[in-house]
Amino acid sequence: VVTSGASNRADMIDPAVARPGRLDVRIRVVRPDRAGARDVFTKYLTPELPVRPEDLAAHGSARAAIDAMIDAAVDRLFTEDVSTALFDATLASGRTKRIHLCDVVSGAMIAGIVERAKKLAIKDSLDGGPRGLGVRHVLAGVEEEMRESIELAQTSSPDDWARTIGLREEIVAIAPLEG
Repeated sequence: VVTSGASNRADMIDPAVARPGRLDVRIRVVRPDRAGARDVFTKYLTPELPVRPEDLAAHGSARAAIDAMIDAAVDRLFTEDVSTALFDATLASGRTKRIHLCDVVSGAMIAGIVERAKKLAIKDSLDGGPRGLGVRHVLAGVEEEMRESIELAQTSSPDDWARTIGLREEIVAIAPLEG
């Protein structure tokens, strides 16, 4: 019998379950980097999806339009400036670390971004707009995900965020961004 388990919170697994002889092999899956995020997007954004006519015209083909959507989303996710900053974390050492969207990106987040984009495209179509998914829908999905992450940061504990982003050092406090 082979049993497989998965968790994004290994610290929450009951020690009795994690005892030797039960879950012997542990594989850590790290957060995707730019290339990994691009790869995850390709699982959800495929040329078989309907693409907005203006995106098709701008890029020449469904594949090129989808690639442009993926590139735009990955560029936005991995931009590290004030527009993608989620919060400032004060660490136990006393130093402050600004946490950006790219620090929390995950496969699940990417799937959520694509689902949001698809819903926005459907809403546009129902409102009389052109049919199909466009770059603007995907970027709007990224922005919605970022807003949700900022709101979540205000209600989650610093310890939870430290584990979520893989910081070895304890987060003492989370401060909302000024401005």
